[in-house]
Amino acid sequence: MLLKQMKYFITIVDCHSFTEAAEQCFISQSAISQQIKSLEKELGIRLFERNKRQFSLTPAGEYFYRHGKVILDEIEDFKEETIRRGEDQELNLTIGYPKNFSTNELLETIQAYKEQCVGMAANMIGYLKTMMVVLDENKYLILINPVILKTSGKTYQTEEGCLSLQGVRKTQRYESIKVSYLDQDFKKKIKTFKGYTAQIIQHELDHFEGKII
Repeated sequence: MLLKQMKYFITIVDCHSFTEAAEQCFISQSAISQQIKSLEKELGIRLFERNKRQFSLTPAGEYFYRHGKVILDEIEDFKEETIRRGEDQELNLTIGYPKNFSTNELLETIQAYKEQCVGMAANMIGYLKTMMVVLDENKYLILINPVILKTSGKTYQTEEGCLSLQGVRKTQRYESIKVSYLDQDFKKKIKTFKGYTAQIIQHELDHFEGKII
């Protein structure tokens, strides 16, 4: 099975027409029809129920359509990320600090960028400590050595920006996360975060693992 065959199939369903799909894909109608026939022959099943000039999806076709769109989106993201890394367009903002660096300094740093970001993460270099500051209910919350204990709710796709990057990137996030961390007084806390705050924390935790987004 070729990726272009998957793309042709999805375009046909989106357009509700073989003719319009062929135009969008810049091939002839006979060519796109032949590609779909080859795809069905390879799979050994019918994806379309044809009735003269009309068609509908079989149960297998509906499954192929839903999951095929996800796969094509992921491939496109994979392609864009590979190109971006190859062109070396990343601008990394790295914060390194000594052992006696306090949470107040990190808080002051994010406040200096308050018009540009809602969270900031910092790895201790040569020392097992991580810190982040996130905006939670209109106030800044400091989390030291945060760890996600549990994720819940649906995952969703969103676009995020970062001081370390130009533009925005697509990423997947959980709706709700249960986090263990130390507060600014180094007292252990366990709290469940939801919505935008949960998204910010997941973004900053990605930085701890070396991920830009």
